[in-house]
Amino acid sequence: MKKILPILVLLCLWSCSKDTKIDYAILSGKIANPTNANITIHQQDRKIDEINLSNEGTFIDTIKVTSGYYTLKHGRQQVDLFLNPGDDIKMSMNSEALNKTLEFSGVGSEDNLFLVAKNRSEAKFNLNYDELYAMDENDFLAMMNEVKSSKVEFLKAAENISEALRLSEEKAIENEFLTDLENYISKHGQYAKLKDYQPSKDLLSLIESLK
Repeated sequence: MKKILPILVLLCLWSCSKDTKIDYAILSGKIANPTNANITIHQQDRKIDEINLSNEGTFIDTIKVTSGYYTLKHGRQQVDLFLNPGDDIKMSMNSEALNKTLEFSGVGSEDNLFLVAKNRSEAKFNLNYDELYAMDENDFLAMMNEVKSSKVEFLKAAENISEALRLSEEKAIENEFLTDLENYISKHGQYAKLKDYQPSKDLLSLIESLK
């Protein structure tokens, strides 16, 4: 019996450790030319963490997360993040030239490098919504379909990103497209100076099919 007890204890410990799920990500890095003494991490509009910078501008913290989008804020600067449990992400940036100096490495870096590349890719559209909402329906839909197709192709070409990010991006593309169409209906009359504007049945049917 004395010989059996240690084995049972070990089996119990092994079983418990096996069932333990990682629910955090490690985020570390360095900010050159920091504008204040800390960074904050936000999920949507909720601040979930505040991390102090060292005198050298370095930081590290363990953050409890679920797979999803987050935002790192430092002064007026902010960085889009996608975090998964188990990530160990290292980042660096210069607050004076954030877009040109932002870099990621480590476990989970592929997701965040994708977001950087996506933001740069989408900047090329330089959409002027005042002009878009003044277009007639056919021209507006052609432009929105072009934008959507570009986003879809960019996502398809992405390699090594997590399945959680891929699914989130697919959903985001559809939601953004739907929002653009709904906004067009509510704003076209104003921007096109058409007091009696009514959306076509085809546009209304398209919107309904996307919900």
